[in-house]
Amino acid sequence: ANLSADLAGLGDGVAAAWVNMNAMSSLAGVTGLAGFGLLGVGGLSGGAVGKSGRTSYVLRFDGPDALEVRGASTGSSSVKAPDKPLRGFNELPKDSVVAFGLAGGDKMVAGFFDSLRATFDDKASSGGPVGGFDGMVADAERELGVKLPEDLAVLLGSNFVGAMRDDHSSKTQIEVGARVTTDGPHAVAVIDKINKATNAAGQDFDLVRRLTDDDVVMATSKEQAALLSKDGGLGDRDAVRKALPDVDGATVAVWVDIRGLMDGFMGQDGGNKNIAPIAGLGVTAKVADNGATSFRLRLVTD
Repeated sequence: ANLSADLAGLGDGVAAAWVNMNAMSSLAGVTGLAGFGLLGVGGLSGGAVGKSGRTSYVLRFDGPDALEVRGASTGSSSVKAPDKPLRGFNELPKDSVVAFGLAGGDKMVAGFFDSLRATFDDKASSGGPVGGFDGMVADAERELGVKLPEDLAVLLGSNFVGAMRDDHSSKTQIEVGARVTTDGPHAVAVIDKINKATNAAGQDFDLVRRLTDDDVVMATSKEQAALLSKDGGLGDRDAVRKALPDVDGATVAVWVDIRGLMDGFMGQDGGNKNIAPIAGLGVTAKVADNGATSFRLRLVTD
């Protein structure tokens, strides 16, 4: 009864798919492939999308330089929209090869843990981890000195934008960091606990943390922290604008500079003729007040 209306809302394309998740919820290993699971964040909403409702996809060419998948998940009212849409994604460092943004992550963590608990405990009788999901969480709390999921919610905050880049001094040097709108002093305390735990384990991997007027910045180096503390101009790149045309108002955003990733971290040096034409990959998703979600994945060329 809903198939035609669901697909009509996405427009025309060269291929389409429609999934009734209510009817598929009993099929193990399948539900995570549909709905918001396209973005890998389905569990952040408590697993509501992917276990109930309907999901539609359309594959199409959007002009001569973009291939995109547009989709929508409907019929589930348990997914909650963040208080505010994502902010600051376009201000990430311009040379980021991977960028990620999430609005309202602090409110999604508890549901994400509940979803993981159900998944792990379902598998416990068939060779799953000893102690189940709660046992894994308890081990992590002891090793890191943090409280889960509460401290993770603090690190994600109400607005999280993070990026990975190559510092160009070494083919293997990866700089990673994030800027988070959250309880700054609490986040700093959590980061310090993690640094203490990693140092005790013999790992020299201290996270730099810095409080700003409104946010906390955490990064793998002072240089990356400095870049994240100012407007880096990621949104000024033509490829980013083409790949993420609807980043304003999004709940989730992802940018991947595929060419830069291959050249900088995988030693391709522009030699892969299949990768050379690709300008980048963008993913956006938006959660509406009624729990419906819409998402778009775009592969764009020069």
